[in-house]
Amino acid sequence: MRLDAVPTSPIRALLDVGSSKIACALIDARGTVIARSFVASAGVRAGLILEPSLAHGAIAKAIVEAEDAGRIRAVAAIVAVNGGGIASRHLKADLGLDPPIVTSEVVARLQQSLATHAGTSGRSIVHAEPMRFRLDGRAFPSAPLERFGRRLDLDWDIITAEASAVQRLVAAVEETGLPVERLIPGGLASAAAVTTEQERANAIAVVDIGHTLTTITTFNRGRCALMTAVALGTGHVEAELASRLYDDPKKQGRITTDRAISLIAHADAPQIMGLIGSERPPQVTTGSSAVMQPSAGITANEISALERLLRLVADRLDLPSASLTASSPVVLTGGGSRLAGLVGTAEWLWARRVRLGQATDRAFAPEWAVAVGLAAVVGSGLGISRARAAVAERRVA
Repeated sequence: MRLDAVPTSPIRALLDVGSSKIACALIDARGTVIARSFVASAGVRAGLILEPSLAHGAIAKAIVEAEDAGRIRAVAAIVAVNGGGIASRHLKADLGLDPPIVTSEVVARLQQSLATHAGTSGRSIVHAEPMRFRLDGRAFPSAPLERFGRRLDLDWDIITAEASAVQRLVAAVEETGLPVERLIPGGLASAAAVTTEQERANAIAVVDIGHTLTTITTFNRGRCALMTAVALGTGHVEAELASRLYDDPKKQGRITTDRAISLIAHADAPQIMGLIGSERPPQVTTGSSAVMQPSAGITANEISALERLLRLVADRLDLPSASLTASSPVVLTGGGSRLAGLVGTAEWLWARRVRLGQATDRAFAPEWAVAVGLAAVVGSGLGISRARAAVAERRVA
């Protein structure tokens, strides 16, 4: 039976376009994953489309392989946004009422005012939290239409990214023939995959470590408190170690999949601490084959990229806007979270409880967290449709 003969169904392709891989999952109308594919990426770095033709080819391959596996076609794409300086903002606006009654026109005017000031020049809205209204100081879960009052306040939580980065991502996907139906921040998707609703109701952070980009997302009382990203990932750790071990570029290329990874993967947390030059002295468990002594010529600063990454993440976790307490846990996910000993190292540097997060569907590895999480958020109202985004962008312009 040829794929062309399969009738069109309301199937969506969930896409996580990363620097080293592209994950694609097909979901039906109920949000069930029915097929998936995992291919090498191209033309992408730190979540940005740098070479559109290469990126388009890799995205198309991921979609086609998933469609072939499921023997069905997708009709639209739901895409995770990771790069482009993605960042959260909390906006507030108020409006005096004259006459003193809340109408739909008043609410629309207040919303347009917020959309106009939603971000700095050249930013696009990729996510908008449900709005919170207050009428003369009294809170309402939705617009208090037809109620009398003198002042209406509105709080709006949004996540924005550089408009040019979003446009290139959308264009690369739509070149495959699939329209982009919705954009969802990758940090929200990975959090939905590796944390529970109860955990997000408390203060918790999710750190998604990729090849060249790490996304930090924090939650408090079930809402996204902070989202930001660091342009560092495990690719930098591997490349730095390879450059220190060998001068030959060819050997450096091989080391990232050979000795460098072996060194990290066979070291426990104390050993990694010694390699990144921490003040904590290295402790080696005697008689354990899982612990490797540093090889000759390897200095204490060889994995300094890892230390820089963890300390940059720590700075973000300590921001007041992160809304975390000293006891708030952190969940590590993404392909980079596979580094053996990373959890213990992060716990020591961050002075927080850290656990490794895996997609709630145990059949999926950590690098599938975003794609699996997209399926979870699609039906929850998270994310912003392309139509709503376009309206907001016109208002900003």
